Amino acid sequence: MSMLNKLITLKLALIVAGLVLGSFVFSYEAFAQSVDISAADTDIQRNSGTTLFWSSTDATDCVASGGAGSWAGPRLTSGSMGTGSLANTTIFTIACSNNFGSASDSVTINVSGEYTQEPTVNISADNTNLAYNAATNIRWSSNNATSCNASGGTNGWAGSKALSGFIGTGSLANTVTYTITCSNDIGSKSDSVTINIGGSMSISNPVTVDIWADDTSLGYNLSTIVRWTSTNAANCRSSDGTNNWSSASRNTSGLFYTGNLTDRTTYTITCYNSNNSSFRSDSVAINVSRQPAVAQSNITASTSLPPISQTAALPIPNKKLSSNKETSANAATAAIDLGIFTNSIIGWLITIVLILLIIILIRNIIERREKTNISAVK
Repeated sequence: MSMLNKLITLKLALIVAGLVLGSFVFSYEAFAQSVDISAADTDIQRNSGTTLFWSSTDATDCVASGGAGSWAGPRLTSGSMGTGSLANTTIFTIACSNNFGSASDSVTINVSGEYTQEPTVNISADNTNLAYNAATNIRWSSNNATSCNASGGTNGWAGSKALSGFIGTGSLANTVTYTITCSNDIGSKSDSVTINIGGSMSISNPVTVDIWADDTSLGYNLSTIVRWTSTNAANCRSSDGTNNWSSASRNTSGLFYTGNLTDRTTYTITCYNSNNSSFRSDSVAINVSRQPAVAQSNITASTSLPPISQTAALPIPNKKLSSNKETSANAATAAIDLGIFTNSIIGWLITIVLILLIIILIRNIIERREKTNISAVK
């Protein structure tokens, strides 16, 4: 092969290689994808939020990462989403891909006033040394905290709590520790207070209470008066009962109108001394008789038919009837007038049958009379 032919062949090979490489580059550029993410506001105040926007080109799927709230996870190839409240500077990232590769983009939301130190919390009690069965108040406060959670304690203390507040312990019979933990995005802190309870005490002036009713056995839907007295008590509280008796503060002695009662009812009262170290309860039950049975009506529907008029009489077809006919007609009238046959349906049926028999008898008498007259004429 001559040198010229070799040069021509080499040039052709280079041209073909260039075409193939250009086609590949064109295909990659044509199908390569891109993604872009932005925010409506990239500088916000603590505990405020903004909206994220993203879009992609030639992507088949996208996945979000970082961020806050529910941002992380699969996403549409374009869309928008709120960040929710942000307490600290946060980066939101999204990556989109297709069969030729992937691309990602991020946006940073800068938060001013964010926490830079751990929270503080303090808990205390109005009285940390109580007599047996006495009560006090628990108080707490925090700084730089976003949430607080209580543990231990009594009377519904455990659980989520406000950042500051107070709660009553209720009557305590044993030493109890109340703990609260407050936190923010930086960390958390806890504090506790212990309430010491003295042993079961012998009260020199114990509370006594007595409750009774003017009448403990009532008729249905009647009422009575409940009365009570106490000694060494500072306050009393009622429970059970009716007519707004339950769960109310009461004087250390008094009376109460029950209102009308329809069932057995118990009235209870509990009285306390001044520091709740002594209390007593007493109850009274009021029995109520059953509701009287409703009297049944004695009214019944009458099934008897009205009596036939006593003046009714069967028509006489021939005014020249013999005395036998008149006697038969009078007998029919008499049968109609019988009261025994007009006081019931059976009486009516019997009366009708008798009337029919009398009519038949009269017809027979008339026919015989006519036959006799015809024979006499002949």
